Amino acid sequence: RARSVRRQVVVAAQQALEAAPPDSDDRYWILATLEEAHFGLGLEEAGMAWHAEAAAAASATWMTESTAQQIDKLRGLHAEIQARAG
Repeated sequence: RARSVRRQVVVAAQQALEAAPPDSDDRYWILATLEEAHFGLGLEEAGMAWHAEAAAAASATWMTESTAQQIDKLRGLHAEIQARAG
C-alpha cells in the first residue's frame, strides 16, 4: 500500500512542480517530496537526482537537513524490512 501511495505522490508532485514558481520555497519542498518518494520506492538513483535538484533550490540549510533526516529514516525502515524478510 505504501508503494502505491508513493507512486501517487510522485505523479502529484511532478504536476505541482510544473506550476511552482522557479525561485520559491514551494519548489524546494516539491523537489524534496520527489526525492523522498523515490527513496521510499527504493529508487536510489532517481532519489539522488531529485536530491541534487532540491539541494540547488534550497534557500536555507535547515531545509536540506530536514530532508536528509527523512531520508535517513526511510533507509532505516528499508533496512528493517529487509532484515525481517531474511
